[in-house]
Amino acid sequence: MTGDSAHEMAPLICNPREKQRAVFLVTTPISFGIVEVSQSSYKLLARHVGMSLNSVSHWAVCVIDRGLGECYCYDLMSDRLELTMLGKNYFRVAVITPDFVDTWSSCYYIGETTKTHDEIQEIGHRHIGRNPRYSLLSNNCQHLVDSLVKELCNGKVISQAKLDEELSLASPKIARDLLINA
Repeated sequence: MTGDSAHEMAPLICNPREKQRAVFLVTTPISFGIVEVSQSSYKLLARHVGMSLNSVSHWAVCVIDRGLGECYCYDLMSDRLELTMLGKNYFRVAVITPDFVDTWSSCYYIGETTKTHDEIQEIGHRHIGRNPRYSLLSNNCQHLVDSLVKELCNGKVISQAKLDEELSLASPKIARDLLINA
């Protein structure tokens, strides 16, 4: 786990009777199909427009079952690879495996939830129903994470203002150019 949130989290002790699940914000490198944005491209983009590296990363919510259940990661994906196109959103769910954890660039403890996997999927699908089209600036993976965290962690909010400000500084053309020149 990274960030200042480590001291806020109760230890992940396995207890079959535990109903609480730990909620994490996880970031991973952005990829478009088989093409992944290089670390040097991230640094160049961040330096060029004053963005943090996590703002140009893909965001997901991971829920760790403190009992013996499976642990899942939830995120938003678009069916279009181009940053300038408005693609159709879809809600993606993945079982957390050691190989998947190895892809994370950061992991922040957010809080606790008693919501089940099925309830979380309902929340995610409801968000996609209200937000069917991808938009880099107004409907992306960070917005889904914000929505999930609010419902899972009793109204807790991840500051979206800073992210929106940072994203408005970076045009899709800059991101596309960096990807092509990487």
